Amino acid sequence: MDETKTDYVLETKDLSVFYGDFEAVKRVSMKIPQNKIIALVGPSGCGKSTFLKSLNLMHDTAEGRSVTGEIMYQGININQRAINQYILRKKIGMVFQKPNPFKMSIQKNITFPLERHGLHDKEKLQEIVQDVLIKVGLWEEVKDKLSESALSLSGGQQQRLCIARVLAMEPDIILMDEPTSALDPISTKTIEMTLDSLKSQYTIVMVTHNLAQAARLSDYTAFFSYGELIEYNPTSKVFTDPDKELTNDYITGDFG
Repeated sequence: MDETKTDYVLETKDLSVFYGDFEAVKRVSMKIPQNKIIALVGPSGCGKSTFLKSLNLMHDTAEGRSVTGEIMYQGININQRAINQYILRKKIGMVFQKPNPFKMSIQKNITFPLERHGLHDKEKLQEIVQDVLIKVGLWEEVKDKLSESALSLSGGQQQRLCIARVLAMEPDIILMDEPTSALDPISTKTIEMTLDSLKSQYTIVMVTHNLAQAARLSDYTAFFSYGELIEYNPTSKVFTDPDKELTNDYITGDFG
């Protein structure tokens, strides 16, 4: 990656993820800049989603999996057992491929996690609900039906609600595992516009199989192959003048 004067919000150092003896992610070192969108691309099974999920320790308690190396966040190596994962995941949130709203009202989807963390001021909760729904462009669509089930929303609306739910926890980083792959083109465009508007306040790391999406949305692109980080550079460089021949082959469709 091109070294410039950039503030980094997260850094991995020789990060490996094992499934038993199989090394799915191989000694990846990456600096993740603040207030940018970073796209992780590569063929299926290349380790990009595994790498993404390691960033907030989602693999830590999974049987048969182990993570070595360092994940530096706020000056601390979070890849150690002393870290409170529940608190960590407030600051490094996750949005999954398939929208997963709670089987609760639209409003409760946002307030329930906050209440679990001890916030019970109804006025403050309502302020947060409105604020995060405005941020994801959903407020005008749902403001008159906040008490209705979140499952009544369309797929695209559900995904924006899931993003709002993460924002309510005031994260620094939002991890996204193919957040638009289950959505139609119109919903995808809405989500992309939402993400573009959010990067001024948050760092977003997203896995995508859609190279056109990576090209138009991300600031940096990381190309993975067989568990290795092949190239990590500004997106404009990756797509027009990549350093590695393998990256060029993947971008141009000659990979395989």
